[in-house]
Amino acid sequence: FNRVNRIAISAMKQSGQYYLPTINNLNSFDEVINSTKEEQLFIAHVEDSLNHHLAGLYSPDKSICLLIGPEGDFTKDEISLAKARKFKSVSLGRSILRTETAGVYSVSLIRGLNER
Repeated sequence: FNRVNRIAISAMKQSGQYYLPTINNLNSFDEVINSTKEEQLFIAHVEDSLNHHLAGLYSPDKSICLLIGPEGDFTKDEISLAKARKFKSVSLGRSILRTETAGVYSVSLIRGLNER
C-alpha cells in the first residue's frame, strides 16, 4: 500500500494536479458492488456490443463508481450481479482495452467531461 501511495503522489506532482485520489484496500467483487455509495454506477464490459458509451451516460455533478474488469472481461455472473445491483452497462469505445489502459482512459475521459 505504501508503494502505491508513493506512486500516486509522484504522479500527482508530475501532472501538476494537486488532487490525491483515495486508494482503498482490495475488496472482493461482491464487497464492492454491495457497499458502494456513489450516485452513478457503471460496469464497463464487452459482452454486449450495444452498450452505451460512458461519455453519453456520465453526469459530472454526481459521484461515480465505474467497474473495469480483469483481463478477459467480467464473467457473465459478475455482469448479471452488477446489473441486479443497479449498475448500468457501458462501453469504453470500439477498441478492447487492457485493464491498465481502460483505467487511465476512463479517468482521463471523466476529467475531460468534468472540465466542460
